[in-house]
Parts: sequence; structure tokens; C-alpha cells
Amino acid sequence: MTIRNLAFAATALMLVAPHAFAQTPATSQPGVTAPPIPGVCVLSQDVALRNSVVGKYVGQRLQQISQQSSAELNAQKTALETEAKTLEGQRQTLGETAFVAQANALNQKAGQFQQLVNIRSREIELTEAKALQRIGQDLSPLTLDVVRARNCAILLDKSAVFTANPAMDVTSDVIAKLDAKLTQFPFERERLEQQPPQAAAGTAAPAAATAGRPPARKR
Repeated sequence: MTIRNLAFAATALMLVAPHAFAQTPATSQPGVTAPPIPGVCVLSQDVALRNSVVGKYVGQRLQQISQQSSAELNAQKTALETEAKTLEGQRQTLGETAFVAQANALNQKAGQFQQLVNIRSREIELTEAKALQRIGQDLSPLTLDVVRARNCAILLDKSAVFTANPAMDVTSDVIAKLDAKLTQFPFERERLEQQPPQAAAGTAAPAAATAGRPPARKR
């Protein structure tokens, strides 16, 4: 009987981090000497999110939430590792039967901890997605305002365009409007309930017990 290895947790904790709001430098594009095409505009939504005031705020807030989750998980991971080392050191004095019983209990805790790591990671991802959705509520109509003001007959996603005349880029206009409309909003980490394994097993048992039973006769 061996005690479950907890080394996986250190890697799993690195999943708890924001992605869309990560501050990455903008890539340079070759210069364009051709004149701008009338009615054609380009927009980089990623740059608008990262460089806007509200985008920077959300990125910092997500990092803070991520660090709080990591601290919580690291504390539990350390406690489990300490318990595992202590139990391993008592193996000879406990006897095989007692050791196996305690090792099984510790392995169950390790499994529950892994589930918690996965849940926290999904919570951060959901929190980020909802923050993006909140910004999008203002970003979409503001983008339309810019499109109308710039007389854009077509708006292209800049990520799908290799290069374009800078005069066709409306990203800075959109950022300016977004900064004037929204700078921050309160949000906390989204919560996903952790369903105990016993509950799932308990609900499945009655169905399994009656699966092969013939229907009751009407009297």
C-alpha cells in the first residue's frame, strides 16, 4: 500500500491564472504605403480589452483572485504533504493494518484535493468569461458608434488581417469611448459547488435497483 503522490498539485495550481487579459506586447506589422480603402475599417478587440482602463483593471483583479485561490490551495497541499510524511514515518510502528487504513483515508483526501484544484481552475475561467461578457455589453454598442462616425461600410477583425493602413484602424477610437464609459466594476470569483461522491452514488442506487424490476400491475 502506497501513499498517493501529491506532486501533481504543484503543476495543477498553475492552471489558476487569467488568460485573455494577460498583458502581452503588441506585434509590429510591416508599413503600408498604399492609401486607406474608403469604408473599410479594422479593429483589434484584444488590444481594446488589454489597453483600455477597464481591461487593465479586470486583468489586475483576476490576478488578485487567482493569487487568493493559489494561496488557499497551497496551504491545503502543504498540509496533505506534511500528513503524508508523518504517516510514512509511522509505518513501522503502526502496523500494516492501521497504516493501510490511514493511507486509504489520506489518499481519499488527496483525490478530493485534486477535484478542488480542478474546480478552482474552472471558477477562474468562468470569472474571466463573465468579466469579458460584462465589458462586451458596453464594447459592442460603442464599436457601432465608432463605425458610424468613421463611415465604415465593413469592419474587419485585425487578427485576420496581415496588415492595413493605420488610418483604417479604429481600435484607439473604440478604446477612448470605452474609457469614457467604463473604467471598472466589482466582481468576485465565481463559485462552482463541489458535489460529494457519496451524493452522486446515493442518487444512482435507487435507479439501478429498480432498473430490472417489472412494472407493477394495476389492481
